[in-house]
Parts: sequence; structure tokens; C-alpha cells
Amino acid sequence: MTEFVLSFLLFLVISVLDLFSKAGNRRSLEVATKPFIIPSLYLSIFMLASSMGGYLDHSYILVMGAVLYTAGDILLLWKNTMLFIVGVLSFISGHVFFISYGLLHSFSPLFLTIGGIAFLIPFFSYIRKITKNGKPDMFPGYVVYGLSVWALSTGMAATISFDDPIRSLLAVIGVIFFGYSDSRIAYNCTGHKETEDFTIMWTYIAANVLISSSMFMLGFHPLAL
Repeated sequence: MTEFVLSFLLFLVISVLDLFSKAGNRRSLEVATKPFIIPSLYLSIFMLASSMGGYLDHSYILVMGAVLYTAGDILLLWKNTMLFIVGVLSFISGHVFFISYGLLHSFSPLFLTIGGIAFLIPFFSYIRKITKNGKPDMFPGYVVYGLSVWALSTGMAATISFDDPIRSLLAVIGVIFFGYSDSRIAYNCTGHKETEDFTIMWTYIAANVLISSSMFMLGFHPLAL
């Protein structure tokens, strides 16, 4: 359990420092901390599994998702348009791995349908808002990324199980936070509504904590005696 406590404390310290950098516009601190948020979070998840005498099956899928999210975090640190596009593509690829991990362990056609329909509501609201001042540059890119968040949300909804309500709730709340955070980035870029970076970042961190917790509950297996 010591390894888990230390790794989780590391995650908390890195997250708090990164949020501190956002609150005070401390660029150097942001560059030094943001790339380590997702790695320290998933290190905590794996240390928790180990401390509980078990493992996460198909863990390579989670590792790939975490690596791609981390690459996206790093690339989005710079305002270069090409790096931004590659960073967005990295996040989209990460969504695919996390969706795959969730559906590998739990799949409900009913909640896939309900989630797919329900999450179209915020998606179309997002499209309406980013086009309020006219179609932005790279409009197709905004649509594609919005669809990828819709797919992530729908995929997590499809893992809902009446037998596992807490884990299911964590997954759904997690993707709601993720959609909120990412939509605010788009709104800032398109001039719809300005949201502070601090708010965008804490909701992003919260989203990943909730989603990773749900993935842990899905994939944890105790070691056979």
C-alpha cells in the first residue's frame, strides 16, 4: 500500500502545482508539471492494483491510452497550429484505447443506444456555440474532435451495468467533465465564451481521475492463490 500512497501523493502534488501554474500564469511551472499528470495518475492505478494483490488485465490498452493522452498534453502546451492538430489527434487516438478497454469488459446495447442519443444533445449544442460568430477556421477539425468526445461518452455509457452502479456512475460523470473541459477550450478558440485555464484544467484532471477509477474497477483481478 505504501507504493500506492506515494504514487498518489505524487499525482496530487503535480496536479496542485499545475493548477497553481494556471491560476498565476506561471508558464515554466506549467511546462514542468503538465506532462506528468496522466503518467502519475496511471502509476497510482497500477500501484493500487499491486497493493491489493492483483493486476489489471489487458493493461497495455490502458498504458497506450495514457501515453497518447500524455503526448496530447505535451503537444498542446505550445500554440503552434501543427502541434495543436497533432495533439488533438493524439487525444482522439487515446479515446479509442479507453473506449476499447471499457467495452472489452462491459457492454450494454441498451445503454449504447441511450448514451449515443443522449450525448448528441451536448454535441449539437457545442456545434451551435462554436459557429455562433460564423464558422471558425478548421471547422471540420472542431467537428471531428467533438465527435470523438461524443464517441468517448457513448462508449463509456455502453459500459453501464445495473450490477455495477458506482463504477458506471464514475464513468459517466467522468466523460461529462471531459466534455465540459474540452468544449471550453473550443469556445475560447472560437470566441464564444471565455473560460479560465484553471477551470479547464481542474475539470480535465477530475475527468481523468473518474475515468481511470472506473477502468480500474472494470479491469482489476486478484491474483489466483
